[in-house]
Amino acid sequence: MCSSDLTSLDLARGISIVLVVMGHGVLEHHHPALNDFLSNLRMPLLFLLAGMHLNWRTGLPSTVWRKADGLLKPYVVMALLFGGYAALMGRIDSPLDYVHGVFSFDGLQMPGWLYPMWFLTLLWVLHVAAALAQPWLAPQGQARQGRIWAFTLALGLVGVVAMPGHHDWWTPWRCTGPALSTDAHPLNLDLLPLAGMWFLLGHQLQAPLAQQRWSWTSIVCLMVIAICLQLDWQPHLNMLERRMDSPIASMLVGLCASLGVLGLSQRLSRLPLPTFGLMASGRYSLYLLMFHAPLLSLGSKALQTGLGLEIGRAHV
Repeated sequence: MCSSDLTSLDLARGISIVLVVMGHGVLEHHHPALNDFLSNLRMPLLFLLAGMHLNWRTGLPSTVWRKADGLLKPYVVMALLFGGYAALMGRIDSPLDYVHGVFSFDGLQMPGWLYPMWFLTLLWVLHVAAALAQPWLAPQGQARQGRIWAFTLALGLVGVVAMPGHHDWWTPWRCTGPALSTDAHPLNLDLLPLAGMWFLLGHQLQAPLAQQRWSWTSIVCLMVIAICLQLDWQPHLNMLERRMDSPIASMLVGLCASLGVLGLSQRLSRLPLPTFGLMASGRYSLYLLMFHAPLLSLGSKALQTGLGLEIGRAHV
């Protein structure tokens, strides 16, 4: 991957992080229709970008520890910070419920500051799963490509079938006193099929997209198609509740809009524009995810107390 490709991906990641931050601000309360559209874009774009950085040559032990250091450690650190803050504020009734919320992304139990970081645990699982599948996908040539595409399609089909009726198929755990009930899978494993599809799709599209020379016409057409699909079918994706009102429409909107963002990033990376801010947002995206939520939360409380304004928090 050459430096121009990395710059383009940094820009795309920066745009995705800005969209996440915006989604945790005014969009939910003041622009719900726009936030619905962006909800169908954020998850596919994040996992597509992660898949573009997949390295099949990394062994399983190295992947487990290296990705744990990069993905799980900051997540656990933020969970400990918020846990201490919430305990001091008297907001934790059950430590077991808090631990479950940290590692399951349960919409009823998930600690507030961890909302925008929910996908980090799932990304770690995806990288480990890719390392485990490496021997099966190791042969080069058309056979290998066929296996990956078939597996990607299978994951997408499972994700489409499972997401709308998740209450009927998942069997997760949650501790409520002495009882064990079902709410959400640890490490968000119930979202693995759909996220895995976008992850592998990003890996498969990385080389073709790097060679693609995007025109402004194609970028505009992709975004217009995505917007028209959103306006016509009005698909709603709610990751907290594991709800997709129109799975096929959500996936098509996400694919078209994500390709449009990737094309836009490539074009912007070649223009003499001050895009350093977006690139920095991409390169230091983890820090933005970690600290924008507590800053937004404290700022929202300050504005609500002083001016009676409410910023709110959107679903990721």
